[in-house]
Amino acid sequence: MNYKIEKVEDGKAWNIFVKKQENSNILSSWEWVEFEKNLGFDVQAFSIGQEGLFAIRVVNAKKGKYLISKQNAFLNWEDEDMVFSLIAFLKLKCEEKNCKFFRISPPLLKFAKYEKLFSSYGFKKALLNSADGQLTIILDLQKSLDEIQKDMRKNTRYLIRKAEKFGVEVLHTDGSEYLDVFEEIYNETVKRHQWDANEFDYIKRQYAFFSPKGMSRMFVAKYKGKIMAVSIFTRFKNEVIYHHSGSFLSEIPVMYALIWEAIKYYKDLGVKEFNFFGVCEKDDIKHPWYGLSLFKRGFGGQERRLLDTYDYPVSRSYYLIRGIEGLQKITMS
Repeated sequence: MNYKIEKVEDGKAWNIFVKKQENSNILSSWEWVEFEKNLGFDVQAFSIGQEGLFAIRVVNAKKGKYLISKQNAFLNWEDEDMVFSLIAFLKLKCEEKNCKFFRISPPLLKFAKYEKLFSSYGFKKALLNSADGQLTIILDLQKSLDEIQKDMRKNTRYLIRKAEKFGVEVLHTDGSEYLDVFEEIYNETVKRHQWDANEFDYIKRQYAFFSPKGMSRMFVAKYKGKIMAVSIFTRFKNEVIYHHSGSFLSEIPVMYALIWEAIKYYKDLGVKEFNFFGVCEKDDIKHPWYGLSLFKRGFGGQERRLLDTYDYPVSRSYYLIRGIEGLQKITMS
C-alpha cells in the first residue's frame, strides 16, 4: 500500500495534530516551519495518509547538500508501508533538490526496537546528531514548589536562597529593550566557555519572531542595578524550553535566581513541563557543556533521551560526507 503524501498549508490543523503527539516541542510546531521560511530556508511541510505529518528543510552545507527533518516527522514507524512511502518520497525530493541524503531526528524515545526498525529500513545512524535537546532534563511543573525544591540538589537550593539574600532582582518581558545587553552577555559567555553556539543575530531574529506571538519571553537578573544574566524561554503546547542564555562571570548566583523565577512564572501559567533543552552525559567531564549540564541537573527533573539522528543515503557521495563528519567527530572529542 502506498500512502498519499500531500503538501500542508494549514498551520492550525498542523498544530492541532502535533500537540497531541508525544515528545513534540517547539521544533515540531507550525511556527517553527514559518520561522525557518522567514530565515530564507527552503522548507516544506507534508501530510502522509490520514495520521502522519513531516517537514523537511534543505541544508546547503559545504560538505554536501542534504534534506533534514528535526523532531517533526510524526508517523507510525512500525507501519512498513508508511515508512517506505516516506523513503520513496524523500528520495525523489533529494533528486529534485540535488541532495546527497536525507537526515531525520525522529521525535521518539530511544528504545532498542526503534533502533532495529531504522536499521531494517536502510537508515544509518548519523555520526553527528543534529537535533537540539536529544538528551535533556524535564522538570515536572505539576508538582508543588515545595516538592520541586525538595528534588533539587542541596547546593542548588542553597544558591537560590543566597541570591535572594543578596537581593538579586529578576524581571521578565516580551519586549526587545534588553537585547543589546543580552548580546554583550551572550557573546562574552560563549567566548568564556568556548561553545560552538548560534550567532546572536539568529537568536535576535528568533526572539523577534516568537515573542509577538506570546511564545518567547526574556528573563533578566540584576544585582545592584546591573544586568548580570539574561535568558530566553520559548513555550509550545504544555512545555517551555530554556532556550538561550548568558551571564557575566560573578560570585553572585544570579542564574539560580533567574531559573527559579522562570520555573515559578511558567508553573503559575499552567505549563506542565520545564525542558532544560540539552545536556551532555553525566560523566562526560571533557564536554564543553559539562558545567552547564551540571547546573541544569541541579534543579532536579528526569532525563529524557530521544532516538539518535539517522541518515538515508541517496548518492554514493554520501559516504564521502560521512567520512568528513567522522573526522569532525574525532576532532570534537
